[in-house]
Order: sequence, then structure tokens, then C-alpha cells
Amino acid sequence: SSPSATQEDFDWARATAHTRAMSGKVGGGPCAFIVPGVDLANHSFEPNCEYGVSADGKSFQLTWDCEATKERPGGPPPPTAKDEVLICYGARMPNALLMLHYGFMDPQNPNEQLPMECVIPGARKIR
Repeated sequence: SSPSATQEDFDWARATAHTRAMSGKVGGGPCAFIVPGVDLANHSFEPNCEYGVSADGKSFQLTWDCEATKERPGGPPPPTAKDEVLICYGARMPNALLMLHYGFMDPQNPNEQLPMECVIPGARKIR
């Protein structure tokens, strides 16, 4: 007889799938899936790679960002063997959700700032 799975086994499998799941349109509809190896990429709000389902919906693609920008008119340098692969897990994700879904917080998270303007009656605005 085959060994039965315990609750601990189920909890581990669910957590593993949940923290590694990607989503995209596959076959014309939304789908969640696990991509072997993509969890080797780390999170950054300034990623050097892009990821997603191919235009034809048949494969998952992880591509190095080679686009030129205002800051880098010639584009970033090509990757080397020592470069870290960085993707963004969610551009608007606050640290509470990063911790809940992925088990870490980003001390440079731009979503942890709350822009506010304090208005005091009778005060003048300083430029």
C-alpha cells in the first residue's frame, strides 16, 4: 500500500505551490501555474528581467531587460554569469503582502510611503 499524506505534508505542498505560483492567460483564459526554476529569480522593485506567458500562450518566458531608457540610452549591459536575476513580484505590493505571500519584506519598498501634506490653518506654504 502507498503511504498516506499527512496534514503536515499537505500544508507544505500548499505553501510551496502558493509561494511559487505565477499567473497569466493560457489558452485564452486566466490560469495559475508553477514554473520550474523561476523561483531562483529574486524580487526587486527595480528588476532586470521581465517574465510572463508568451504571446501565443504556449510557453513561459523570462527575458533579460535590454531596453534603452533615458538613464541608459544604450540599454543595460548584457548579463554575465555572476548577475542576479531580478523580477518584480508586484509593483504595488506593500511589505505586509510580501511577507504574507513570500515570507520577506523589502526595506526599500516604495509602497510603504504615504505621501501627505499637512495643512495648518493660517500657515503659508514654503517652496
